[in-house]
Amino acid sequence: MDFDEGLNITKEATQKLLDKLVYSKHPAAVTIIEILAVVGVVIWAAGYRLIRPCMFLAGFALGFLIFYVFSPLVFKTQICCGPHGKAIAHILFSALAGVFGGFLGCRLYRLGVFTIGECLGLIVGLAILSSPLYEYFHSNIAYAGLMAATSLMFGSLAHFYEKPVVVIATSCAGTLAVLYGVDYFLRTSFSVTIESFLLRIKDVVWDGLKSELSNWTYRAKAPAHLAVHFTPNSIPMFVCWGVSTAIGVVIQYKITANNLNSGSSLLQFCNCCDRPKPDR
Repeated sequence: MDFDEGLNITKEATQKLLDKLVYSKHPAAVTIIEILAVVGVVIWAAGYRLIRPCMFLAGFALGFLIFYVFSPLVFKTQICCGPHGKAIAHILFSALAGVFGGFLGCRLYRLGVFTIGECLGLIVGLAILSSPLYEYFHSNIAYAGLMAATSLMFGSLAHFYEKPVVVIATSCAGTLAVLYGVDYFLRTSFSVTIESFLLRIKDVVWDGLKSELSNWTYRAKAPAHLAVHFTPNSIPMFVCWGVSTAIGVVIQYKITANNLNSGSSLLQFCNCCDRPKPDR
């Protein structure tokens, strides 16, 4: 067997594993993904104008993620969240926690803006991990430090530079949602790259606490070659992500978010605390 034949066999095996890990989802999950892709188009083009729904979505995402990661360490029931709990119940309870987080993010303006910035920080962390810089973040400590630093940094920046951060965050997140939905049909390694690094948050927390901060070595759930960094198939998707984010920022600044300030009726619902004035 020559080199080219062996390479083709490896690609076929990798694609089969991709199909099994990422693309063999339940029809309901696929429907939700595609709905989010459509919503992503709206957020990409008009995220700052629709700041209240975006604050809810950001709060929902963080609430869901936090409960999904930490609840198995607290609840040991047979119904939800424990090692022998039902996966669907874990997801449903996490969604309820996400709804509560979304409500808080929507009603508390500063908290909502902070959560949008944190989401941008997580996305920036995922982008860094998807690049060749991934080689520097093999350990759990380095991974956790990167994700915590980027989320807190951009969350804090959102407090002082609200409009730029929210515009960039919504354009970037909207594009990510669209490309994630499109990738279900294109079947590149883009989806498994994003999923693997996002789900690693859970593994880092669980492994770290169970080992009491010792033996910080990430046990990968997939082979190392399986799209944990740029691959020929995923590079166009990442390039499209960056270009689309830049286009979305321009559209929002020039059209949808132009001359929109804190006195807009769209922001009057969030009247529970003082609102920082958006940057012009």
